[in-house]
Amino acid sequence: NSQPWKFRVVGASCIEVHPDMERAMPAVDPTNRALYISVGCATENILVAAGGGSYSVDGARVTTRLPTKRSSQIAAQTKAIMQRTTNRGPYDPARLVDVAALDALPKEPGVRARSFARDSLETIVLKDFVRKANDVKMNDDNYKREIMRWFRYDGVAKDGLVVNTRKSVERKGYAAAAATVIPVAPQFVASSIAAWCYDTADEQTKSDVAKIESSSHLIVMTAADDTPQDWIALGVYLERVLLHFAATGVAVSYVNKPLEVPALAEDLSRKLGLGPTEVPGVILRVGYAAPAGANDDKGSAASAATTTKMAPAGAGPAGPSARRNLEDFIIV
Repeated sequence: NSQPWKFRVVGASCIEVHPDMERAMPAVDPTNRALYISVGCATENILVAAGGGSYSVDGARVTTRLPTKRSSQIAAQTKAIMQRTTNRGPYDPARLVDVAALDALPKEPGVRARSFARDSLETIVLKDFVRKANDVKMNDDNYKREIMRWFRYDGVAKDGLVVNTRKSVERKGYAAAAATVIPVAPQFVASSIAAWCYDTADEQTKSDVAKIESSSHLIVMTAADDTPQDWIALGVYLERVLLHFAATGVAVSYVNKPLEVPALAEDLSRKLGLGPTEVPGVILRVGYAAPAGANDDKGSAASAATTTKMAPAGAGPAGPSARRNLEDFIIV
C-alpha cells in the first residue's frame, strides 16, 4: 500500500498517471516492476470509473483519454473497485474457481496469464520457489526494515499495512501476553512488538504453503519484456482480472516473493516452461473464503502488486484499503 502514483488533470477529458518514485521500495522491488504494475492498475481504475476511454504510454507516463459523456452506469461499474480487497487468509479448498472465465476478458498486448490447479506439477514447483524466496528475504535485514517502514499501528493510517499488535503476539503463541497488549498502540511501541513477532523463514514458508494448498488455483501473469511500458500493460490487465474476481466473490492474494529475487525469477521462468517473450510479473492465488476483514487483524488491502509483502505473524485477511486523500495524489 505504498500507493506510488500521482495524477495530473489535463483538460476535461484527460488524466495523466505518473509513478511516484519517492514511494518506491528498492529492497522489495529492486527493478520497480511492482511499482509500474501498480501504475497500470490505477490506469484501469480510471478508465472503469470514467465508463471507458483509452490510454497511451510515453516512457513511464500514462495518458488516459476519457469519454466526454459519462455513462449512466458509472456507479455499477465502479462498485467492484470499492469491493476489491486482498484476502491473505486461507481459502476453502472444497470450492474451485472458474478460471476459464478469464479467457473472456480483454488482454493487453504482450500480456499472458497461465492458471495452475493446486495439485499441478507447476504449483509444486512454485511452492518450492516460495521456500527459496523466504530463505533469502526473511534473512535480509534491509528487506525487513523496508517492509516494517510501511506498517501502521495507529488505526488512522492513510497508507501502508495496518497491523493489530495484540493478534500479532497472540498468533506467535503467547496468548497470556497478548491479553496485555492493546490492539492499536503508538508507533514506537508497536514497531518493537512487530519486530519481535516477525516470522522466521521456516514459519513464513509453512504459512505460505498452507495457504497455497487451500487455494483453488495459482495464476502467473507475464509481460512480453522487462520495461515500464510492459509492466504498465500487465497492470491494466491485472486490475481487470482483480475487478472481475471482486464482482464474482472470488478471494485473491499474491505469491510474488519468488519474483522479488531476480535469480529465482529467471530460474522459475525456465522451470514453468515460459517462452522467451514471457517475463513473469505477478503470481496470484485465488479461491473462496470468508469476506476480507471478517476476522482480520490488519485493516488494509493490497494495492495491486505493491503490497504483496511480508507481514508479521498477526497478518491475516485484509479489509478495505487505507487511502490518502485525493489531493495527496494530484500534481498541480
